[in-house]
Amino acid sequence: MRKKNTPDPIPEAPTATAEQLQKVVQAAKTLAAIPDQKLLENPALNPATRARYDELTAARLQQELDLDHQRKLLLAQERVRRETEKAKIDQVIDAAREATDPAKTVLDMTRHQAVFGKVVLAASLALSVGSAMGMEALVQMAQGPTGVGYLAEIGLTGLSTTVIIWRGILARAGARVEPATLRLFAVLVVLPLMVSIVGSTIGSGPVGAACSVGSALFAGLAYLIATTASSAIGQSIAKIDAREQAHARPTTAPAPAATPGDPPLRGSVRGDGTPDGTAGIGDQTAAWLAEITRANEPRRQETPEPSATPGDSDRHPLADEAATPGEQELYPELEGTRREVMLAIHEHGVTVSNRALAKAVGRSRDTIRTHRTALWSEGYQVFPADHEVAADDQ
Repeated sequence: MRKKNTPDPIPEAPTATAEQLQKVVQAAKTLAAIPDQKLLENPALNPATRARYDELTAARLQQELDLDHQRKLLLAQERVRRETEKAKIDQVIDAAREATDPAKTVLDMTRHQAVFGKVVLAASLALSVGSAMGMEALVQMAQGPTGVGYLAEIGLTGLSTTVIIWRGILARAGARVEPATLRLFAVLVVLPLMVSIVGSTIGSGPVGAACSVGSALFAGLAYLIATTASSAIGQSIAKIDAREQAHARPTTAPAPAATPGDPPLRGSVRGDGTPDGTAGIGDQTAAWLAEITRANEPRRQETPEPSATPGDSDRHPLADEAATPGEQELYPELEGTRREVMLAIHEHGVTVSNRALAKAVGRSRDTIRTHRTALWSEGYQVFPADHEVAADDQ
Protein backbone atom coordinates (compact mmCIF):
# COMPACT_ATOMS: atom_id res chain seq x y z
CA MET A 1 0.00 0.00 0.00
CA ARG A 2 1.59 3.32 -1.26
CA LYS A 3 1.94 6.29 0.95
CA LYS A 4 0.37 9.55 -0.09
CA ASN A 5 2.74 12.46 -0.90
CA THR A 6 2.31 15.01 1.77
CA PRO A 7 3.98 18.52 1.50
CA ASP A 8 6.79 19.33 3.84
CA PRO A 9 5.79 21.63 6.64
CA ILE A 10 6.77 25.33 6.14
CA PRO A 11 9.16 26.46 8.85
CA GLU A 12 7.91 29.27 10.86
CA ALA A 13 9.79 32.63 10.47
CA PRO A 14 11.46 33.82 13.59
CA THR A 15 9.56 36.59 15.11
CA ALA A 16 11.49 39.89 15.43
CA THR A 17 11.28 41.62 18.64
CA ALA A 18 10.76 45.36 18.95
CA GLU A 19 14.20 45.79 20.28
CA GLN A 20 15.76 44.17 17.22
CA LEU A 21 13.72 46.30 14.84
CA GLN A 22 14.74 49.40 16.68
CA LYS A 23 18.42 48.49 16.27
CA VAL A 24 18.02 47.89 12.50
CA VAL A 25 16.21 51.19 11.98
CA GLN A 26 18.82 53.03 13.97
CA ALA A 27 21.59 51.50 11.83
CA ALA A 28 19.76 52.56 8.62
CA LYS A 29 19.43 56.11 9.92
CA THR A 30 23.10 56.17 10.75
CA LEU A 31 24.01 55.09 7.20
CA ALA A 32 21.61 57.57 5.66
CA ALA A 33 23.13 60.38 7.70
CA ILE A 34 26.54 59.89 6.03
CA PRO A 35 26.92 62.64 3.33
CA ASP A 36 28.25 62.23 -0.29
CA GLN A 37 27.56 58.52 -0.51
CA LYS A 38 27.15 58.91 -4.29
CA LEU A 39 30.91 59.37 -4.57
CA LEU A 40 31.28 55.64 -4.00
CA GLU A 41 29.49 55.05 -7.32
CA ASN A 42 32.51 56.53 -9.14
CA PRO A 43 35.03 53.68 -9.71
CA ALA A 44 37.88 56.17 -9.55
CA LEU A 45 36.80 57.25 -6.04
CA ASN A 46 35.68 53.97 -4.59
CA PRO A 47 38.56 52.36 -2.65
CA ALA A 48 37.31 48.89 -3.57
CA THR A 49 37.56 49.55 -7.36
CA ARG A 50 40.37 52.12 -7.53
CA ALA A 51 43.15 49.59 -8.14
CA ARG A 52 41.25 47.92 -11.00
CA TYR A 53 40.34 51.33 -12.40
CA ASP A 54 43.99 52.40 -12.50
CA GLU A 55 45.00 49.12 -14.16
CA LEU A 56 42.39 49.39 -16.91
CA THR A 57 43.09 53.09 -17.45
CA ALA A 58 46.81 52.42 -17.91
CA ALA A 59 46.05 49.64 -20.43
CA ARG A 60 43.70 51.88 -22.38
CA LEU A 61 46.16 54.79 -22.48
CA GLN A 62 48.94 52.51 -23.65
CA GLN A 63 46.79 51.14 -26.49
CA GLU A 64 45.72 54.65 -27.51
CA LEU A 65 49.36 55.71 -27.54
CA ASP A 66 50.29 52.78 -29.79
CA LEU A 67 47.43 53.52 -32.18
CA ASP A 68 48.30 57.23 -32.30
CA HIS A 69 51.91 56.32 -33.05
CA GLN A 70 50.84 54.08 -35.93
CA ARG A 71 48.56 56.82 -37.28
CA LYS A 72 51.36 59.37 -37.23
CA LEU A 73 53.69 56.93 -38.99
CA LEU A 74 51.11 56.37 -41.73
CA LEU A 75 50.61 60.11 -42.12
CA ALA A 76 54.35 60.67 -42.36
CA GLN A 77 54.70 57.91 -44.95
CA GLU A 78 51.83 59.35 -46.99
CA ARG A 79 53.35 62.84 -46.81
CA VAL A 80 56.72 61.53 -47.96
CA ARG A 81 55.04 59.63 -50.80
CA ARG A 82 53.17 62.71 -51.98
CA GLU A 83 56.24 64.91 -51.79
CA THR A 84 58.29 62.34 -53.69
CA GLU A 85 55.61 62.02 -56.35
CA LYS A 86 55.31 65.79 -56.62
CA ALA A 87 59.10 66.10 -56.97
CA LYS A 88 59.08 63.51 -59.76
CA ILE A 89 56.21 65.32 -61.52
CA ASP A 90 58.03 68.65 -61.22
CA GLN A 91 61.18 67.03 -62.57
CA VAL A 92 59.32 65.61 -65.57
CA ILE A 93 57.60 68.94 -66.22
CA ASP A 94 60.90 70.82 -65.97
CA ALA A 95 62.52 68.35 -68.36
CA ALA A 96 59.63 68.74 -70.81
CA ARG A 97 59.80 72.52 -70.57
CA GLU A 98 63.53 72.45 -71.08
CA ALA A 99 63.15 70.15 -74.07
CA THR A 100 60.56 72.44 -75.68
CA ASP A 101 62.25 75.69 -74.70
CA PRO A 102 62.86 77.79 -77.84
CA ALA A 103 66.44 78.62 -76.85
CA LYS A 104 67.31 74.94 -76.36
CA THR A 105 65.55 74.12 -79.63
CA VAL A 106 67.81 76.59 -81.45
CA LEU A 107 70.89 75.04 -79.85
CA ASP A 108 69.81 71.45 -80.57
CA MET A 109 68.77 72.16 -84.15
CA THR A 110 72.04 73.96 -84.89
CA ARG A 111 74.07 71.08 -83.41
CA HIS A 112 72.03 68.36 -85.15
CA GLN A 113 72.10 70.19 -88.46
CA ALA A 114 75.90 70.25 -88.39
CA VAL A 115 76.17 66.56 -87.45
CA PHE A 116 73.56 65.24 -89.91
CA GLY A 117 74.86 67.54 -92.64
CA LYS A 118 78.35 66.09 -92.35
CA VAL A 119 77.06 62.50 -92.36
CA VAL A 120 74.84 63.07 -95.40
CA LEU A 121 77.56 64.86 -97.36
CA ALA A 122 80.02 62.07 -96.57
CA ALA A 123 77.54 59.47 -97.87
CA SER A 124 76.90 61.54 -100.99
CA LEU A 125 80.64 61.79 -101.70
CA ALA A 126 81.16 58.06 -101.14
CA LEU A 127 78.35 57.18 -103.56
CA SER A 128 79.68 59.66 -106.09
CA VAL A 129 82.98 57.70 -105.99
CA GLY A 130 81.05 54.53 -106.86
CA SER A 131 79.34 56.32 -109.71
CA ALA A 132 82.73 57.63 -110.87
CA MET A 133 84.06 54.07 -111.00
CA GLY A 134 81.21 53.18 -113.37
CA MET A 135 82.04 56.14 -115.58
CA GLU A 136 85.70 55.09 -115.54
CA ALA A 137 84.71 51.59 -116.64
CA LEU A 138 82.78 53.12 -119.56
CA VAL A 139 85.86 55.13 -120.56
CA GLN A 140 88.02 51.98 -120.43
CA MET A 141 85.52 50.18 -122.67
CA ALA A 142 85.88 53.02 -125.18
CA GLN A 143 89.69 52.83 -124.75
CA GLY A 144 89.84 56.36 -123.44
CA PRO A 145 92.50 57.90 -121.20
CA THR A 146 92.71 56.66 -117.64
CA GLY A 147 91.06 58.87 -115.03
CA VAL A 148 88.76 60.68 -117.45
CA GLY A 149 85.74 58.89 -115.96
CA TYR A 150 86.47 60.25 -112.50
CA LEU A 151 86.79 63.76 -113.85
CA ALA A 152 83.54 63.37 -115.77
CA GLU A 153 81.76 62.25 -112.62
CA ILE A 154 82.95 65.40 -110.86
CA GLY A 155 81.28 67.43 -113.59
CA LEU A 156 78.08 65.36 -113.48
CA THR A 157 77.07 64.00 -110.04
CA GLY A 158 79.40 66.44 -108.30
CA LEU A 159 77.72 69.34 -110.09
CA SER A 160 74.21 68.13 -109.23
CA THR A 161 75.17 67.58 -105.60
CA THR A 162 76.79 71.00 -105.33
CA VAL A 163 73.76 72.75 -106.83
CA ILE A 164 71.43 70.95 -104.39
CA ILE A 165 73.59 71.91 -101.42
CA TRP A 166 73.83 75.52 -102.53
CA ARG A 167 70.07 75.69 -102.99
CA GLY A 168 69.70 74.50 -99.40
CA ILE A 169 72.06 77.21 -98.17
CA LEU A 170 70.00 79.85 -99.95
CA ALA A 171 66.78 78.45 -98.51
CA ARG A 172 68.27 78.45 -95.02
CA ALA A 173 69.27 82.11 -95.40
CA GLY A 174 65.72 82.95 -96.52
CA ALA A 175 66.93 84.38 -99.82
CA ARG A 176 64.41 85.01 -102.57
CA VAL A 177 65.43 83.38 -105.86
CA GLU A 178 64.02 84.48 -109.18
CA PRO A 179 61.98 81.93 -111.17
CA ALA A 180 64.54 81.89 -114.00
CA THR A 181 67.28 81.03 -111.52
CA LEU A 182 65.16 78.25 -110.07
CA ARG A 183 64.65 76.75 -113.51
CA LEU A 184 68.40 76.92 -114.12
CA PHE A 185 69.00 75.15 -110.83
CA ALA A 186 66.61 72.38 -111.90
CA VAL A 187 68.42 71.92 -115.21
CA LEU A 188 71.82 71.81 -113.48
CA VAL A 189 70.52 69.11 -111.16
CA VAL A 190 68.55 66.88 -113.52
CA LEU A 191 70.64 66.97 -116.72
CA PRO A 192 74.07 65.99 -115.26
CA LEU A 193 72.37 63.37 -113.07
CA MET A 194 70.68 61.73 -116.06
CA VAL A 195 73.97 61.62 -117.99
CA SER A 196 75.74 60.13 -114.96
CA ILE A 197 73.02 57.50 -114.53
CA VAL A 198 73.19 56.44 -118.17
CA GLY A 199 77.00 56.35 -118.18
CA SER A 200 77.24 54.44 -114.91
CA THR A 201 74.61 51.94 -116.08
CA ILE A 202 76.54 51.24 -119.28
CA GLY A 203 79.92 51.05 -117.50
CA SER A 204 79.02 49.05 -114.37
CA GLY A 205 75.39 48.09 -114.72
CA PRO A 206 72.55 48.99 -112.40
CA VAL A 207 74.91 49.27 -109.44
CA GLY A 208 76.64 52.25 -110.99
CA ALA A 209 73.27 53.89 -111.66
CA ALA A 210 72.26 53.24 -108.04
CA CYS A 211 75.45 54.93 -106.83
CA SER A 212 74.75 57.98 -108.97
CA VAL A 213 71.10 58.24 -107.90
CA GLY A 214 72.02 57.61 -104.26
CA SER A 215 74.58 60.41 -104.32
CA ALA A 216 71.98 62.84 -105.64
CA LEU A 217 69.38 61.66 -103.12
CA PHE A 218 71.75 62.18 -100.22
CA ALA A 219 72.43 65.65 -101.56
CA GLY A 220 68.66 66.24 -101.62
CA LEU A 221 68.50 65.03 -98.02
CA ALA A 222 71.16 67.58 -97.12
CA TYR A 223 68.92 70.21 -98.73
CA LEU A 224 65.94 69.09 -96.63
CA ILE A 225 68.03 69.09 -93.45
CA ALA A 226 69.22 72.62 -94.12
CA THR A 227 65.76 74.01 -94.96
CA THR A 228 63.80 72.28 -92.18
CA ALA A 229 66.42 73.11 -89.56
CA SER A 230 66.40 76.71 -90.71
CA SER A 231 62.61 76.84 -90.45
CA ALA A 232 62.65 75.35 -86.95
CA ILE A 233 65.36 77.76 -85.81
CA GLY A 234 63.45 80.71 -87.26
CA GLN A 235 60.25 79.71 -85.48
CA SER A 236 62.09 79.30 -82.17
CA ILE A 237 63.77 82.70 -82.51
CA ALA A 238 60.37 84.25 -83.28
CA LYS A 239 58.99 82.72 -80.06
CA ILE A 240 61.96 84.07 -78.08
CA ASP A 241 61.48 87.57 -79.53
CA ALA A 242 57.75 87.49 -78.83
CA ARG A 243 58.35 86.40 -75.23
CA GLU A 244 60.92 89.15 -74.65
CA GLN A 245 58.61 91.76 -76.15
CA ALA A 246 55.74 90.55 -73.96
CA HIS A 247 57.91 90.93 -70.86
CA ALA A 248 59.17 94.35 -71.90
CA ARG A 249 55.77 95.74 -72.97
CA PRO A 250 53.82 97.36 -70.07
CA THR A 251 50.33 96.03 -69.48
CA THR A 252 47.85 98.86 -69.94
CA ALA A 253 44.08 98.88 -70.00
CA PRO A 254 42.56 99.87 -73.36
CA ALA A 255 41.17 103.38 -73.36
CA PRO A 256 37.56 103.84 -74.51
CA ALA A 257 37.15 105.12 -78.01
CA ALA A 258 36.33 108.79 -78.34
CA THR A 259 33.02 109.85 -79.84
CA PRO A 260 32.92 112.30 -82.77
CA GLY A 261 31.79 115.11 -80.46
CA ASP A 262 34.60 114.68 -77.93
CA PRO A 263 37.50 117.14 -78.03
CA PRO A 264 40.92 115.77 -78.96
CA LEU A 265 42.65 114.25 -75.91
CA ARG A 266 46.06 115.39 -74.83
CA GLY A 267 49.22 113.29 -74.75
CA SER A 268 48.53 111.30 -77.94
CA VAL A 269 48.98 112.17 -81.60
CA ARG A 270 48.44 110.31 -84.83
CA GLY A 271 51.03 109.63 -87.45
CA ASP A 272 50.16 112.83 -89.30
CA GLY A 273 50.68 114.94 -86.18
CA THR A 274 46.99 115.43 -85.35
CA PRO A 275 45.71 114.53 -81.89
CA ASP A 276 44.64 110.93 -81.48
CA GLY A 277 41.18 110.01 -80.15
CA THR A 278 42.42 107.43 -77.65
CA ALA A 279 44.47 108.26 -74.57
CA GLY A 280 44.83 107.47 -70.91
CA ILE A 281 42.33 108.06 -68.15
CA GLY A 282 44.09 111.31 -67.19
CA ASP A 283 43.48 112.76 -70.65
CA GLN A 284 39.87 111.58 -70.57
CA THR A 285 39.46 113.28 -67.20
CA ALA A 286 40.65 116.61 -68.61
CA ALA A 287 38.43 116.21 -71.67
CA TRP A 288 35.36 115.38 -69.57
CA LEU A 289 36.11 118.36 -67.32
CA ALA A 290 36.34 120.75 -70.25
CA GLU A 291 33.14 119.37 -71.80
CA ILE A 292 31.19 119.56 -68.51
CA THR A 293 32.56 123.05 -67.83
CA ARG A 294 31.33 124.31 -71.22
CA ALA A 295 27.94 122.63 -70.73
CA ASN A 296 27.44 124.09 -67.25
CA GLU A 297 28.66 127.63 -68.06
CA PRO A 298 25.16 129.08 -68.81
CA ARG A 299 23.73 127.32 -65.73
CA ARG A 300 26.37 128.92 -63.52
CA GLN A 301 25.36 132.38 -64.75
CA GLU A 302 21.68 131.76 -63.93
CA THR A 303 21.84 129.75 -60.67
CA PRO A 304 24.24 130.51 -57.81
CA GLU A 305 26.22 127.57 -56.54
CA PRO A 306 25.30 126.18 -53.10
CA SER A 307 27.78 126.67 -50.29
CA ALA A 308 30.40 123.97 -50.02
CA THR A 309 30.76 121.66 -47.10
CA PRO A 310 34.10 121.53 -45.27
CA GLY A 311 35.05 118.39 -47.19
CA ASP A 312 34.03 119.92 -50.55
CA SER A 313 35.64 123.36 -50.27
CA ASP A 314 37.40 124.48 -53.45
CA ARG A 315 40.85 124.40 -52.01
CA HIS A 316 42.46 123.68 -55.39
CA PRO A 317 40.29 123.89 -58.54
CA LEU A 318 41.25 121.66 -61.42
CA ALA A 319 43.47 123.21 -64.05
CA ASP A 320 44.01 122.19 -67.66
CA GLU A 321 47.30 120.43 -67.12
CA ALA A 322 48.85 117.92 -69.46
CA ALA A 323 48.63 114.31 -68.33
CA THR A 324 51.90 112.82 -67.26
CA PRO A 325 53.29 110.00 -69.45
CA GLY A 326 52.52 106.54 -68.20
CA GLU A 327 49.70 107.79 -65.97
CA GLN A 328 47.40 105.03 -67.15
CA GLU A 329 49.86 102.48 -65.71
CA LEU A 330 49.37 103.75 -62.15
CA TYR A 331 47.31 101.97 -59.49
CA PRO A 332 46.70 98.70 -61.37
CA GLU A 333 45.21 97.20 -58.21
CA LEU A 334 42.21 99.59 -58.40
CA GLU A 335 39.32 99.25 -60.82
CA GLY A 336 36.40 101.27 -62.13
CA THR A 337 35.36 104.56 -60.57
CA ARG A 338 37.75 104.18 -57.65
CA ARG A 339 40.72 104.04 -60.01
CA GLU A 340 39.45 107.06 -61.96
CA VAL A 341 39.13 109.02 -58.72
CA MET A 342 42.64 108.04 -57.63
CA LEU A 343 44.10 108.98 -61.04
CA ALA A 344 42.35 112.36 -60.96
CA ILE A 345 43.70 113.01 -57.43
CA HIS A 346 47.16 111.94 -58.58
CA GLU A 347 46.98 114.34 -61.52
CA HIS A 348 45.58 117.39 -59.72
CA GLY A 349 46.89 116.94 -56.19
CA VAL A 350 45.41 115.87 -52.87
CA THR A 351 43.98 119.36 -52.25
CA VAL A 352 41.46 119.01 -55.07
CA SER A 353 37.84 119.34 -53.93
CA ASN A 354 35.12 116.73 -54.24
CA ARG A 355 33.14 119.05 -56.48
CA ALA A 356 36.01 119.35 -58.95
CA LEU A 357 36.56 115.59 -58.85
CA ALA A 358 32.87 115.01 -59.57
CA LYS A 359 33.15 117.22 -62.65
CA ALA A 360 36.35 115.53 -63.76
CA VAL A 361 35.21 111.93 -63.35
CA GLY A 362 31.59 112.49 -64.33
CA ARG A 363 30.09 111.16 -61.10
CA SER A 364 28.01 112.65 -58.31
CA ARG A 365 29.64 114.31 -55.33
CA ASP A 366 28.25 111.64 -53.02
CA THR A 367 29.91 108.96 -55.14
CA ILE A 368 33.21 110.85 -55.15
CA ARG A 369 33.02 111.35 -51.36
CA THR A 370 32.33 107.64 -50.81
CA HIS A 371 35.21 106.43 -52.99
CA ARG A 372 37.62 109.06 -51.70
CA THR A 373 36.92 108.16 -48.09
CA ALA A 374 37.29 104.45 -48.92
CA LEU A 375 40.67 105.14 -50.55
CA TRP A 376 41.73 107.13 -47.48
CA SER A 377 40.74 104.25 -45.18
CA GLU A 378 42.81 101.86 -47.34
CA GLY A 379 45.92 104.00 -46.84
CA TYR A 380 45.99 106.01 -50.09
CA GLN A 381 47.06 109.67 -49.87
CA VAL A 382 43.87 111.36 -51.07
CA PHE A 383 43.69 114.21 -48.52
CA PRO A 384 46.32 116.69 -47.34
CA ALA A 385 48.39 115.63 -44.34
CA ASP A 386 46.66 118.15 -42.06
CA HIS A 387 43.15 117.29 -43.27
CA GLU A 388 40.69 115.67 -40.90
CA VAL A 389 37.99 113.52 -42.45
CA ALA A 390 34.68 115.01 -41.36
CA ALA A 391 31.42 113.16 -40.89
CA ASP A 392 30.11 114.31 -44.25
CA ASP A 393 33.29 112.97 -45.90
CA GLN A 394 32.60 109.56 -44.45
